[in-house]
Amino acid sequence: MADYRLGLHLLTNGKGADAIEELRTAAKLDPKHVDVRSRLARLLAGQNDSKPGEAEGLLIQVIALDPGHADAHFYLGRMLANAGRKAELGYSNKWRGTRANLWPEVW
Repeated sequence: MADYRLGLHLLTNGKGADAIEELRTAAKLDPKHVDVRSRLARLLAGQNDSKPGEAEGLLIQVIALDPGHADAHFYLGRMLANAGRKAELGYSNKWRGTRANLWPEVW
C-alpha cells in the first residue's frame, strides 16, 4: 500500500491536497481497505472546497465494509450533526463518546 503510506507522509508534511490525491489512488487500488477510505473522508471533510457528499459516501462505504469501524461511525455522526441532519444520527450514534476528547479541529 505504497500510495497509502505516501499519502500519510504527504499529510504529515503539510501537503493535504497531494495527500488527498494519493489516498484517492490507494482507495481505487484497494477498494476494501477501510483505513484509506476513512482517512480520505476526514481529509475531504476538512477541505473548504470539497463536496461533503464525497466524504459522507466514503464513510458509509467504510461502515458497509466494517460495521464495527468506530472512527467511521464517529466522523459520520459528527458530519451529520454539523449539517443539522440529527434525524439521521441514529445510524452512527451508537459510537458516540468513544472518541469524545479527540474532536479534530476541522469539525
